[in-house]
Amino acid sequence: MEIGILFFVLDSKPVYKEILSFLHLKKENIQIHFAQNFEEFYYFLEKPCNAVLLDADINKEDLKYTVKKIQEKNTDIPILILSQKYNDELASFFFELGVKDVIQYKDKNKLFHKLNWEYKTQKLLNERKELLFSSQMNEELYRSLIELQSGFIRKITPTGNYIYVNQAYCDYIKKTRKEIYSENLFLNLPAPSRETYIKHIRSLTPQKSSATVEYFIDSEEGTKYQVWTDHAIFDSLGRLQSIIGVGQDVTESKILEKERREMDKKLRKSEKDFRDMALNVPGVIFQFKISQRKASFSYVSPRAWDILKIFPEDLKARLSALKIYKEDRRQFFRTLKENLANQSSVNLECRIQTQKDRLIWIQFIANPIHSHEIIYNGVILDISARKEAEIDLAKQKQLFSNLFHFSPVGIAIVDKSGIFLNANKSFQEITGYSEEELKVIQIDNLFSNWDHNFELSKSEDFHKQKEYEIKTKQNLRKIVLIQSTLLDYGNNSNLNLYILALLDITQQKLLEEKLTQKNKMESIGNLASSIAHDFNNFLQPIILSSNMIMEELKNTNNLNIDRIKKYNKSIIDSSEKSRKLVSQILDFSRKSNNNYTKIEITKIIKDSFLSILNSYPNENIKTRILIHEKNLYTLGDPFAMNQVILNLFTNSLDAMKDVEEKIMELEVKSVLNYGILRNIITGFSKLIYIRFTDNGIGIPKEKINYIFEPFYTDKTHGKGTGLGLSIVYGIINRMNGAIQVESEVGLGTSFIIYLPLIEK
Repeated sequence: MEIGILFFVLDSKPVYKEILSFLHLKKENIQIHFAQNFEEFYYFLEKPCNAVLLDADINKEDLKYTVKKIQEKNTDIPILILSQKYNDELASFFFELGVKDVIQYKDKNKLFHKLNWEYKTQKLLNERKELLFSSQMNEELYRSLIELQSGFIRKITPTGNYIYVNQAYCDYIKKTRKEIYSENLFLNLPAPSRETYIKHIRSLTPQKSSATVEYFIDSEEGTKYQVWTDHAIFDSLGRLQSIIGVGQDVTESKILEKERREMDKKLRKSEKDFRDMALNVPGVIFQFKISQRKASFSYVSPRAWDILKIFPEDLKARLSALKIYKEDRRQFFRTLKENLANQSSVNLECRIQTQKDRLIWIQFIANPIHSHEIIYNGVILDISARKEAEIDLAKQKQLFSNLFHFSPVGIAIVDKSGIFLNANKSFQEITGYSEEELKVIQIDNLFSNWDHNFELSKSEDFHKQKEYEIKTKQNLRKIVLIQSTLLDYGNNSNLNLYILALLDITQQKLLEEKLTQKNKMESIGNLASSIAHDFNNFLQPIILSSNMIMEELKNTNNLNIDRIKKYNKSIIDSSEKSRKLVSQILDFSRKSNNNYTKIEITKIIKDSFLSILNSYPNENIKTRILIHEKNLYTLGDPFAMNQVILNLFTNSLDAMKDVEEKIMELEVKSVLNYGILRNIITGFSKLIYIRFTDNGIGIPKEKINYIFEPFYTDKTHGKGTGLGLSIVYGIINRMNGAIQVESEVGLGTSFIIYLPLIEK
């Protein structure tokens, strides 16, 4: 191996020959390339060399440029300077240039040793470069092989920091290498997996440096399971340096294993269930085979004795042990033979004779198993109870048929669309149509005012009664009372049918009209009598006072003005009472509500109550007004509501006349429409609740049912007409509302009014 030296000079000097001769005397293979200009220098610079020797006499700028070019070419080539003289200034200049050493001309031994040392150093450096290059090539090869692996490969520190991961691991984690290298494996694991893996790492020793571990991780796709085989790398002192692991995802196999375990568990449970079922089924389980055209039982369950009173061994020995009743025997064996010949399922019913000649009904069911042999699995069931039930059912069907057809009430069955499917004789007699004629008539053609929402659509209308007018086939008009009931067929509502019960009440309605007319005439008589009596009471003071005034006026010289005023006041009071009586009679007879508008009931009731209360300043009434909600609207007349409050107020005031501490309470709020009120006030989900309470003497239970009847009163004659509460009832009724009374003698009375609540 020769030592290549590039010597750059600009002028030839005798000293160069001396240096060259000295180097040859050392008997070393030193080859020096002389470059006397820049062109030669750059030419030799392209060739391999171990060192560059520069003469210090070169111009400093040229020297700087030359050093720069050398460093751009190869930063590892040592640069030496030959100098005739050497001082601190030159040393500082060469140091800034990055020169490795400066040697004087006269110091030839130093130059030789320096060149020899640089040669050896450079040789070692080249060998290391070659080794490094070879190592890099091997590393690239191994890295390429690792990257091609489908399994996961990673290298981590003992603390869990990543050193290397292959692409398969990146794809599995769905992160880049940069993201993975910035994370810590231990911190990313769930707590149970972290404890498992750290325990696994701690178990690795220089003597047992490889081990396998399984743990789970959390990902966007859910829980994943991994198995890793790790190899630990230790230094010469036995300290853990890194862990190289090869892993694979075993989630699918874990799921399959779990499913397999669950399936095994289910199979074991099913096997146990089937075994228990075979022992507990309410029948005799059997298996028989067909061999050489003969059938024989190969298995009979122990329940044969419990049900058939035949020992299983006897039945297995011969089929004739099954003592079929003589009337059923021929048919049973003929059908059985045909089914077995065709290898079809068997389902037969017959009677058998047990001990003491007792007959029981059995069902013989068997299904073939497709195999190289003709094998049947089956069960024998005791169906005696079912047969008895079928007989009872047939009797009940006959009974119900008789009840249906011979009932005095007309009964018909109608489908959901209103078509008659069946009708009994009473229904036919009431309508005048035969059963065949009814089947082509729709229900709304028979009933002139049929309400589709009454019977055939709403489940809450069941058992609800309603009157209808029908036109019979003979053009007669009848009034009937109808009640319906649903025949519910469960989830399939299309199969639902309706039973209509029809009662002819035409004669009853005629009698009711006559009775109503009679009651009206009696009421008119009572009204006339009451009005006449009250008017007589009101007219007597008027007539008497008028006569007294006339007597006073005769004595013109001595008129008593005070007495005249007193008589005149009596006339006015009696006239006002007469006017009020006439007004009450008119209010009682008024039926129209054409003037009803939307009114805010809370304000009207409160203002009326307070206004009436202010008219009785001497009564010392304590009041409680509970207004839970404002802006409650209904259809009505403010004047009529004022009359309601006035009548209730005066009625309560009369009831509290002997009470020391008078208390009245008014409460207003909204409530849900439920219970019986849904049938009284229809079409409204919410109602206005008004409660007027006093602590008066109360109303006896036997009188509560009569308090709203006109002219009914328990006050002394002349104190009341009996129309006040009748007027209240009529006003509330015309507003589509309802009124109730709660009272207890000695404690007081509450009048509760419900009115429809409409939107603001």
